[in-house]
Amino acid sequence: YEIGVRLVGSEMCIRDRLKIIQFGSRGVVLCFLCCFIFFNCFNYDSIKMKVSFKGYKVFLISIVAVVVLMNIWTVFATIENLIESAGFHINAINKFFRLANATGGDVSNGRNAIYEATINGIWQSPFWGHGYSTTMNNLGFVYPHNFLLQLLYDGGLLLTLPLIILVVGGVLNWYKFCSEDEFTVISALLLMSVPGALFSGNLWENNRLWLTFAALIVFSARSWIIYKKKE
Repeated sequence: YEIGVRLVGSEMCIRDRLKIIQFGSRGVVLCFLCCFIFFNCFNYDSIKMKVSFKGYKVFLISIVAVVVLMNIWTVFATIENLIESAGFHINAINKFFRLANATGGDVSNGRNAIYEATINGIWQSPFWGHGYSTTMNNLGFVYPHNFLLQLLYDGGLLLTLPLIILVVGGVLNWYKFCSEDEFTVISALLLMSVPGALFSGNLWENNRLWLTFAALIVFSARSWIIYKKKE
């Protein structure tokens, strides 16, 4: 009975993943790929009770990623032909081709112009920023579709550097000192918030991203307190 349940569960899981790849938007497919790469490079070693990092896999994945990006349209066309010959399609790849044909090659859906305008605005006030959610009044769009650019534009280095230091410190402490449950929770938060926030969404309305930041900062503070007590 247990074997049957596991087989059915595995089949449903595989079917759901295939549906995500087939019908999901580009953002959904990106998050799926990030999960696949992350859990191939990081896992929790229950014997050593710490996060295990596979550097050689990161190296191999980086090489594959560079080769794919250098030949991205050939790769997309090959995948599309193979999938269509089997009677299927992948929505994310189709959208790349639709945008490329409609815009003459710009597959960013207008984000490149937004990024350029935001970066120019950052250079105008790099230290103090321009204030909370001012891109609509200053640049003509609601948000920059990238949380790092929005953080720099709105708050400048004065806000960005302390937050990044706290979050990066939390990630490092998580990597060194977390339990298996903490590894699972923080991994889920990171993968549910960061990939999407790099390409879309309003930073100040992204609850999942701020929850991730808060969890990492609290975890970092707790690890520092435990470390000091051991001294």
